[in-house]
Formats: sequence, structure tokens, C-alpha cells
Amino acid sequence: MELKAVLEARKLKALTPYHADTWHRLLIKSGLIHSHSHIPQSLQYGFLGSIPTITSTYIPPNNPSVAEHSDAFTEILTREFSAGRYLGPLSQTEMETLIGPF
Repeated sequence: MELKAVLEARKLKALTPYHADTWHRLLIKSGLIHSHSHIPQSLQYGFLGSIPTITSTYIPPNNPSVAEHSDAFTEILTREFSAGRYLGPLSQTEMETLIGPF
């Protein structure tokens, strides 16, 4: 499935200006790798933020202003889809299959 491939690729290549291999090399060079070994891996795969595991999905209703400003909302969606920043549309079941509860 294409979306699953996109999500897997994002796990392997984080969106960050920092270079994990450079951090690793500099931590070794400075003798700090033992106390900061988590930094290169976290830069590459993401930091743990001590956020509790999400066990159920919650989707709040749209704000009534979405209907009131539907033309502007549609314009924003079109621009974001064209720029490749949105995936979908996906159903709740499809999203939960890809990423679990949200």
C-alpha cells in the first residue's frame, strides 16, 4: 500500500536539519557518546516525549467556522494536497490500520 510505504519512509528519514551521523562522530570525538548515545538515534528516528500510549481514537467535530468559510477551507486543502503535505482522504479505519489509534 502506497501510504504505508510513505509512513515507513518517514520513519527512516526524519525531517530535521541535523545529521545523526555527524552528531554520532562528534560525540565520539568529544568523549560524550556514553552519556549522550541516545541523541544520534533520536535525531534519525525521533525523540520519545514521554507521551502516554494512545489507546483509543478521538475525532472532535469540525468548528462551525469551517462551514461558514468553506471556500477558504477548500482553497487551503487544495493548496496543501498540491504541495504534497496531506495524505488521504482516509477513513478512521484506514488511519488506525496505518498508525493505530489517534
